[in-house]
Amino acid sequence: MEPVTENPENVKDPLPIGQVEPFIPTPPHGTGMPAPESVSPVPSPAGVGRRGSKTERHSTKNGHLPKPDRCLNCGEPTGGNFCANCGQENEHQTVAVKLLIGDLLSDLASFDSRLVRTLVPLLFRPGFLTNEYNIGRRVRYLSPFKLYLTMSVLFFVLLPITHRDTLMHVTSRPTVSGKDRQSLNEANDDLRQSPVHVNIGTVPSTEHGIFFQNVDVSSLPKTVAEYDARQRDPRLPHDRPAKQYLVRQLIKVKQSPQALLQALLDYIPRIMFVLLPCFALSLKLMYLRSNRLYIEHLIFALHLHAFFFLILSSMLLLRTPQFEVAAAIALSVYPLIAMRVVYKQGWIKTAVKYSLLAFNYTFLLTFGFLAAIAVAFLMV
Repeated sequence: MEPVTENPENVKDPLPIGQVEPFIPTPPHGTGMPAPESVSPVPSPAGVGRRGSKTERHSTKNGHLPKPDRCLNCGEPTGGNFCANCGQENEHQTVAVKLLIGDLLSDLASFDSRLVRTLVPLLFRPGFLTNEYNIGRRVRYLSPFKLYLTMSVLFFVLLPITHRDTLMHVTSRPTVSGKDRQSLNEANDDLRQSPVHVNIGTVPSTEHGIFFQNVDVSSLPKTVAEYDARQRDPRLPHDRPAKQYLVRQLIKVKQSPQALLQALLDYIPRIMFVLLPCFALSLKLMYLRSNRLYIEHLIFALHLHAFFFLILSSMLLLRTPQFEVAAAIALSVYPLIAMRVVYKQGWIKTAVKYSLLAFNYTFLLTFGFLAAIAVAFLMV
């Protein structure tokens, strides 16, 4: 064999830094295929480096960021301004103040438009929103839960504002003139001299329980510290722990009735929210043969309570005898018509079930109101 000698004319110059020689496949010997033309290396775009192209840096500098190729929310490829999978707008992950303000204004406008479209049928078409939600038409209107929250918050915000003077008058201590005080003292003297003993201002007595200890409200100390000092005095009799707790709470209420009222206003919305599932359960039991799901009864309960809070809020703002009469009629007739529209039974069956439901819910409201008073008294 003869040694292979290199041809200095065929030696290629070294490639510039950053360029890679392309791979050119060689056809097998004897196939007759022509050799492929030599491909010249493709130069890289001007300005490409670690930080991207000049155009990208220019766009970033001017605040116009390029749109990502994939949705930042779900990761699906995007070819337009919005993702076809989840609906999110195809924007860069960098958040600008303009974007935040735009989202806020868009959400407010959407909420306002849906609220208007929801309030009209809520007021004038009983049961319509429940039927629309159950058959799947839900985008045009506020969701039942959001509608209930909006109306309930509106009512409990307006209540202390519109009736501040009334609430302050109820919780304020009455002032007694000198002549009236003298008359009351004479009446008390007559009662003390009578053979029948009358215990005025005491809580009913029993051996067990917190709320039924024998406590003379008129003889309570002025402050909790004074009562605790009496309990620490070894020369005086000590009360039981349950009675001590009751006396401390009574002293707090006696000192500040507004605190009890404020606590009551804080707990009533929570009690009403807890009563919602109970109301829906009552509907489920009454319409057991309708084969409706419990969630459908709960949606109807949310719409019905939203209507109640809306009418009550209107009564707080429009305190006229004519409107109060109209509101009372609406509160009585609206549930009957709504039940007839949603459950599609005859008027007689609907009226009977409406009467049972009203009696049951009155009992639940009474129990809930008493529970709210008890909890407010314990937590004041």
